[in-house]
Amino acid sequence: MKYRIFEIFDSLEGEGKRTGLPASFVRLSGCNLKCDWCDTEKSQDGKFFTLMSISEILDKVNNSYTRVTLTGGEPLMHKDIDLLISALAKNNEVNIETNGSMGITPFKQQNVFFTIDYKLPSSGQTSKMFLDNYKQLTANDVLKFVIAGKEDIDCMLEFLNSNINIPAQIYLNAVYDKMDLKTLSNLIITTPLLTNAKLGIQLHKLIGIR
Repeated sequence: MKYRIFEIFDSLEGEGKRTGLPASFVRLSGCNLKCDWCDTEKSQDGKFFTLMSISEILDKVNNSYTRVTLTGGEPLMHKDIDLLISALAKNNEVNIETNGSMGITPFKQQNVFFTIDYKLPSSGQTSKMFLDNYKQLTANDVLKFVIAGKEDIDCMLEFLNSNINIPAQIYLNAVYDKMDLKTLSNLIITTPLLTNAKLGIQLHKLIGIR
C-alpha cells in the first residue's frame, strides 16, 4: 500500500508536551474537516501529495530523534494508517495529531500518544467531534483547544465542566490575530477549572520555522 504524503521534514516540535524537541514530521494530505482558521490549507484539500510506501517513508524519517509526529490534514482518515503507525512506533515515540472527528481507539498502541483537538465554535466544526474519544484519553495524551474569542472560551469551559475527569494534558492555543496570549494566560491563572491547563505557544511560528 502507499500513502498520500504532503511532506516529510525535520524540525522542532512547536506545541504540546514535546515543545522545543527535534522530531521528524510526516504530514499526510487531505482532511475530512474544513476549519475556518486552518493554518495548513495546502494539505487540507488532498490535491497535493506524493504516493509513498511505508519503507520509503521510514527512509526519510530521522530515527536519531526517536520522535515522529504524524499529522495532516487528518492522518487517521487514511486507509491502512494503522500499519504506518505501527512501523513508525517500532523505533520512535509517535505523536498523532488528530482533529477529534475520527475514533482513536483502533490506533492506540505502545509508543503512541495523541494530540487531539476539541473543535470550538470559531472552527465551524464542533458538531463533528467524536465524543467517545475524550473518554479514551490518558495522562500521556494531549487535549488541545484552539480559541478565537469568548464564545470559544464559554464552550471550552462548558465541555471541561461536563468532562471533569479527563486525565489528558490540556493546552490552550490562540487563533492567530483573533486571540492574544496574554488573555489566555490570565484565563488560566484566574479560572479554577484550568488549574492544570497549559498555554500553547506555537514555538515554530514565533521563530519562523516549519
